[in-house]
Amino acid sequence: PPPAARASAPAPLQQLMVGEGGNWTKAMLEAASHLTNNTPVSITIAGTHQLEATAAFGATRGGELWITGEQGATVHVAGAADALLLSFAFDAPPVTLVGLALVGHLDSGSQRLRVTNCSFVSPGPQAHNRSALLVHAGRAELQDVRFTYLLGGAMQVNGGYVTVSDSVLSYNEARRGAAANVSGGILIFFRCGMD
Repeated sequence: PPPAARASAPAPLQQLMVGEGGNWTKAMLEAASHLTNNTPVSITIAGTHQLEATAAFGATRGGELWITGEQGATVHVAGAADALLLSFAFDAPPVTLVGLALVGHLDSGSQRLRVTNCSFVSPGPQAHNRSALLVHAGRAELQDVRFTYLLGGAMQVNGGYVTVSDSVLSYNEARRGAAANVSGGILIFFRCGMD
């Protein structure tokens, strides 16, 4: 009989570093390329960075994306009228965000989104009609996240399963649901402060 096929080793983790003055847009494009090849990607960001346009992630064959902030990392998007920073479709890889100040909005339908020790910062008056985080499918786990002074509200949940723990949702404004506007899916809070 022919020899048994050998199982291939898991893909190595691709690590990218974006220091002060580095190009976060280039790192995100490189991450998307690695993810389509089933390679997990870890991006570490230090300083303040701007994306040239919304970073949108769709179907991949696998992989996982981690974006970790160091030294007060702040990220925002240039030129997007709606200030959409990151968008993850349902078939996007699992995503983990840690230690970031996010100036703009996140749109997630990802199978799994984890946000830890992050803060959402209002991108300005143009954001008055949009929540900082929109979850429309998949699973989102938020821990130690600050949603404060957001003009379009903190979260909107249209589907999926969302858990929020040890987080603060205060001084937000919205026509409906300044802390959370839920029209579908499940939203659960544990040990959170809301004003």
